[in-house]
Amino acid sequence: MGQLSEVDNYELADDRHRIRERLQIGSVLRDAMSRQCFVNIECERGVHLVTTILEVNTADGTFVYDWGGSESASAALKASQIIRFSMSLGGVPVSFTIHQADECEFEGRRAFESSFPEDILYIQRREYFRARAKIAMPFQCEGTLPDGQKVSLSVYDLSLGGVGLRSKDITPEVMPVGSVIRDASLNFDEYGTIKAPMKVVTCVRLGNDVKPWHHFGCAFLSLGSAEPMVQKMVFALERSTKKK
Repeated sequence: MGQLSEVDNYELADDRHRIRERLQIGSVLRDAMSRQCFVNIECERGVHLVTTILEVNTADGTFVYDWGGSESASAALKASQIIRFSMSLGGVPVSFTIHQADECEFEGRRAFESSFPEDILYIQRREYFRARAKIAMPFQCEGTLPDGQKVSLSVYDLSLGGVGLRSKDITPEVMPVGSVIRDASLNFDEYGTIKAPMKVVTCVRLGNDVKPWHHFGCAFLSLGSAEPMVQKMVFALERSTKKK
């Protein structure tokens, strides 16, 4: 009684597909909001609702969603302590669980507000909301490693959650996973410059050359006032990539 049918499968899902950084969670929810995705909600006792996300507040770690239009279903939502959300975001299955839904008012109408989930299950994470820079655009990221060494890498892709960097000269030994670049500066030429601290979360060797490329996946630790600039750059890169 009181358990969702898929909670066990969700809890046992591959940890590599979980998004835990607040900025990345906010980016996924904001993407669902901008796409006006229909979101399925499953409450305890098998009650189902369909909703849409109305507002995302990354700073506070909260999001607002439509109340669903049914008094009985909304009452079940408020009473549930395990609430499962699922949707298709650009063809990618996304799901997460929250534990409380608070009724609120949004732009004069009834809605619900909840805190961000602890994590989001995003199966195809490597395709996650990233805009790729064209090879003809040699944008650079510069910064200082914890040991004081200055580094410069090429920008490969960008999202609200982080940036992909590549270099033949910088290796995992020089910049290992876990490295924090607090003075990171992303230079996008005429578009402007983004300054935000970041952390290396993945590193992949590309190819079998004697001197291969290394791809570093970095997560932003904080964007603050730089978030609008990152959004602007994501869309600018997407547009430039689509141009022939």
